[in-house]
Amino acid sequence: MIFTSENILLIGSILLFVSILAGKTGYRFGVPALLLFLLVGMFFGSDGLGLQFSNAKEAQFIGMIA
Repeated sequence: MIFTSENILLIGSILLFVSILAGKTGYRFGVPALLLFLLVGMFFGSDGLGLQFSNAKEAQFIGMIA
């Protein structure tokens, strides 16, 4: 995957939207938000959708931006 500014904004906005929905849903049912964020991360990672990420430079770039 090439990290252009459009892709970064798209992925970031999708993750933010899903996290907000998970947080509001979790608050309604009394589930801790951290647990839901972990589940969202697992869903969008290699455990759920099967997205493989093995580039150390891009991981460092994402970590510095986060």
